[in-house]
Amino acid sequence: MPGLCCGNSKGGGRMTVTKEIIAAKVEEMAKLSKEKATLDLRYKELEAFFLKLGGEKLRDSKRRTCTFDDNDGHDVTYTEARTVKIISPAVLKRLMGDAFGDYIKESLEPKYTFKSKELERTFASVYSADIAVPERKLTVDEFYDQLPCDDSAKSALRKKLKGANFLTDCKNLVSIGGFSDEDAADYAYLFSECLEWQRFMTVLDTIESKRTVEEVIRAINSAISVSDTTKITV
Repeated sequence: MPGLCCGNSKGGGRMTVTKEIIAAKVEEMAKLSKEKATLDLRYKELEAFFLKLGGEKLRDSKRRTCTFDDNDGHDVTYTEARTVKIISPAVLKRLMGDAFGDYIKESLEPKYTFKSKELERTFASVYSADIAVPERKLTVDEFYDQLPCDDSAKSALRKKLKGANFLTDCKNLVSIGGFSDEDAADYAYLFSECLEWQRFMTVLDTIESKRTVEEVIRAINSAISVSDTTKITV
């Protein structure tokens, strides 16, 4: 059967194929497309299952991530994330004064964003009331002083705990500090809480505000909005 010309080859000639080859490729692509649609649907069903399961597991908990695994070393991680949007830069300018430009990035649109993810997390904690006026809040140094492990483990953990990735901090607390998974999760959250409070107090010292902590928290809450999102990673 004569071939059909359909497109250029790398050498500049015409690619020649038969109708049978074309029909077979069309059939294969249609089959793969159907399989892909089926797989995508099943993946979304599984994703919805773990979104619900993760949400239920973290309900009434201050933790924002959890992991589910199988017997072959695979795992699914559920994460609750926060997105911070500055809606009233004027309030932050009045609050921060000359220090505004040290912490907030202004683009030409104009658009205002935090210059560091650390500060963004701190302001999100203020907004969500994770940071409130405490009767007594541990400093980071006090956290390590009270951590029930030996001095060498504390020294190593000082270099490893960052407060940015909950699961990584948990793993380090287990492997270096020798804590159980449950205790490690509690200490990882406590460390993050101490770190956020310390950063918040550093900001207050930097902006030299004459306002009370309560007034600063109210000002921040009126200047930003925080939206919660969830995601599943495999």
